[in-house]
Amino acid sequence: MVLLSIIIPTKNRYTCLFPILESLTKYIIREDIEFIIQDNSDNNRSAITFFQNFKDKRCHYYYISTPLSIADNTIQAINHVRGKYVTFIGDDDLISPYIANIVDKMESMAAEALIFNCGYYWWNSVKFEKENYYKRKEALWIPSTISRKFIKKNSSDELNLLLNNGGTSIFNLPRFYHGIITLEILNKIKQKVGTYLIGSCPDIAFATAIALVIDQYYYLDYPVTIYGASSNSGGGLSANNRHYGKIEDQKFLKKNILEVWDINIPRIWSELTIYSETVSEVLREFKCHRKLNYNALYASMIINEFFLINYLKPTLNQYYHKHRIELFTFIKVTIKKLAGKINRNLKFKLKKHKYNVFIMPNVDSCMKKLLEYKF
Repeated sequence: MVLLSIIIPTKNRYTCLFPILESLTKYIIREDIEFIIQDNSDNNRSAITFFQNFKDKRCHYYYISTPLSIADNTIQAINHVRGKYVTFIGDDDLISPYIANIVDKMESMAAEALIFNCGYYWWNSVKFEKENYYKRKEALWIPSTISRKFIKKNSSDELNLLLNNGGTSIFNLPRFYHGIITLEILNKIKQKVGTYLIGSCPDIAFATAIALVIDQYYYLDYPVTIYGASSNSGGGLSANNRHYGKIEDQKFLKKNILEVWDINIPRIWSELTIYSETVSEVLREFKCHRKLNYNALYASMIINEFFLINYLKPTLNQYYHKHRIELFTFIKVTIKKLAGKINRNLKFKLKKHKYNVFIMPNVDSCMKKLLEYKF
């Protein structure tokens, strides 16, 4: 019986995928774990050679040559899952060597879903607009305090927090991407809306949908997974201020995205707009009448994506022409978010961020470091 399935959708990033697989399978030794690699690369000859020589029977490699959106490639991976529990990572992310012990604990608690305090790793391929103590090549962030305590969370409360903030951050929502859930939860989502995944941004789409089908879950104060940021990942693009572009130019988005795009969200692909748009699509498909706080989205864009102001202006004019009474709220939220950004930047500058930083030259050395954090 497979206890845990780890799905890794990938495309054109073998320089990350291969060392990740070698390290994960080296340090995660349990036999009741499977790794599902769903590849949509333009050419997979390198992968064929790699997997011919890579003999770990827990790894299952699947390839589709027809170009797919990120969402559709993820759905293909889910279709191969055999485990009772499942987690989803990117091809530059890492997982604790003790993940099987953690899932054993979940099973003993009858826990449907678990989120946790993730770490971060900046690959040496990342180019930073400006480096600092935390954001630099080969920096592994591990939470500075780790209690290993399980804390019960309420889905509705966390969903309200998401919506009140304009759908711009996952916060502590239940997660599939860098979270652990039962396969049954994914089946519940599909039963409700006819598919596992709505929208074009899997992490926030799953988080929102899961919060709509379960009432409670757990938070674990321990780094079960590590978000990786490499040169062409979302994190890597953000580090170099390149995480934006015309919607129609983003081939990894769903083909109908312009047709369903929320009229109150600026028509530009960015880290913030794609999150809000995806949340909007999930709410619509679930026929959920809760609303996004657009004031918070606009404020976040002003503070964190000001370089997109020319795309934001038409939406601001349109929205506040109809909702003039909300203009004061928008100004107030913008000031609050500016204060938050100043506070975060100050913590970075003073090295008061809630992470310890270790310089690790490769992912194997990262896994060795994670071995020290026993569970």
